[in-house]
Amino acid sequence: MAQTTLFTPLGMAVSEPVVIMITVYLALNFAVLFQWFISVPAVLHLVYGFTLQQAGLAFIAAIGGALVSMVTSSLLEAVFSRKSHQGDMSAMAPIENRLVPAMVGSLGMVASLFWIGWTAKPEVHSLSPIIGTGLYVWSSMSILTALVSYIFDAYPPKGTLSALTLMACVRIACAGWLPLVIIQMIMNVTGRWTFSIFGFIAAGLVVVPFILFRFGPSLRARSRHSSPMMAGGNHKMEHQTDEEMRTGVGSHHST
Repeated sequence: MAQTTLFTPLGMAVSEPVVIMITVYLALNFAVLFQWFISVPAVLHLVYGFTLQQAGLAFIAAIGGALVSMVTSSLLEAVFSRKSHQGDMSAMAPIENRLVPAMVGSLGMVASLFWIGWTAKPEVHSLSPIIGTGLYVWSSMSILTALVSYIFDAYPPKGTLSALTLMACVRIACAGWLPLVIIQMIMNVTGRWTFSIFGFIAAGLVVVPFILFRFGPSLRARSRHSSPMMAGGNHKMEHQTDEEMRTGVGSHHST
């Protein structure tokens, strides 16, 4: 057990590009997500004079963002899976299709952070940063579900467990640290530049799902934690399926 939950995750932290990129991205994702519980009531109170109860109602936008994410992620995956099956219904869709919601969500995350940072001011209606918060949660959930699903498909069970262990430890550490300093950041560098800093970091990480979409199969092929079938990607699965079909047909005729 220690091998799977301690030594292998530590090894992945320095040797697995797929796991490293996803871990860093989800660390930012969770850190910013958790600081909303501190910054949203504070900003709405300081800028718009919201009471604690009114600030709590503002989180309805976050709930809406999460629900919309469920719908859009399912639709995007269904659309791209259908395109992969065109002309060959027996072919399995590449697991990189799982990343499409994260690719879309990564752009939304950057937009939402700058949106919130630069519109949370008295001359702009309070609905603007509230809607921006909903957009962030939609983006965050789209990225999270896509990247975690990709990890499940990219590695066998033990590799998946080790990767998830590393990812969970890092993102929880970041999610626990940022809320402790977010108020000081807002007071010292203003909310505008605090969220702009997050936006610039998110902009630098936008490339993560796109890199995995383009180079994921080759990165998995070089991984010692990925099984041969998973590393070989969709083509090996398709070849195996074709062989099984031909074997089945041959056995039927001989019978």
